[in-house]
Amino acid sequence: MSVHAADDRPRVLITGATGTTGSRLHRALADAGRPSLAVGRSTPVPFDWTDPSTHDRVLEGVGAAYLLPPIGVPDA
Repeated sequence: MSVHAADDRPRVLITGATGTTGSRLHRALADAGRPSLAVGRSTPVPFDWTDPSTHDRVLEGVGAAYLLPPIGVPDA
């Protein structure tokens, strides 16, 4: 799965993509034709707040971000 939008527009990164607000935002952006990348620990492009090795890949091609830290993660 490429993290770049097909038309080279910057993507909107959405963390917490499997949750209530993240999934709704992802759907709204898709309905508006905006490229986005919805990520979480179990998504095709994995992202984990506590694993820095997952951070760089999700930031490629991103121009904006919706960051929703997980409950209970210190310093998130």
